[in-house]
Amino acid sequence: MKKISLLLAITFLLQSCYSYKKVNINPKTMVIGQTYKIVRNNKTTKAVYTQNADSVIFVLKNGYEERIPIKNITSAKEKKFSLVKTVLLVPVTLIAISGLFILTY
Repeated sequence: MKKISLLLAITFLLQSCYSYKKVNINPKTMVIGQTYKIVRNNKTTKAVYTQNADSVIFVLKNGYEERIPIKNITSAKEKKFSLVKTVLLVPVTLIAISGLFILTY
């Protein structure tokens, strides 16, 4: 029971305060330095947008710059900070962890 409560506590603590919002695939409106989740050919890539050219965007992924043709991009989502998740996540996590430890003793 203690292992299950520890696993659940770690799971709660690893939740993110960020979410991804769908954006138009337009290099003129994309923000340089922003993290995007780019879907192309049924493959999802998390990368930092660095610059654009005529029909290509440049992203930084794992320390390497990669060129992605705009025509190959199916969808793009921008990483946004979620205040609601942040405000609710901390108290809910503390209550859940306290409750789990109380139940295990």
